[in-house]
Amino acid sequence: MTILDVADIASCVCELCGGCAEIRVQTEAFTYGAGADAVVLSATVPVTSCVDCGEAYTGEEGEILRHEAVCVHLGRLTPAQIMTIRGARTVEQLAEAGGFDLDAVRRWERGNRIQDAASDIALRRLGEAA
Repeated sequence: MTILDVADIASCVCELCGGCAEIRVQTEAFTYGAGADAVVLSATVPVTSCVDCGEAYTGEEGEILRHEAVCVHLGRLTPAQIMTIRGARTVEQLAEAGGFDLDAVRRWERGNRIQDAASDIALRRLGEAA
């Protein structure tokens, strides 16, 4: 991991021990995929380092940013982009308009799953039609 900027430092309370911690924004390399299909991607994430217990960790925001990096690598819409396409529609309305499974749309928007290529194309078309 590489520290991007010393100005990107904030103080907080460690979630693990309650001690004094610092949050630094760092570029993190991570492997996506397995075997011959594995690629190394990177995401700029906030990393909390505790002065007292010595632990370093990323939280939910880091997971979201890694997920977005995978979406970009695959050429797929991110959860935020899907929610933008949905706009004022309900999740149910988006699922119906695209012919998607309702639970699948919920998983895509929460970042629990990445939509397949065909669903991504259909989502983009819904966005263009709006």
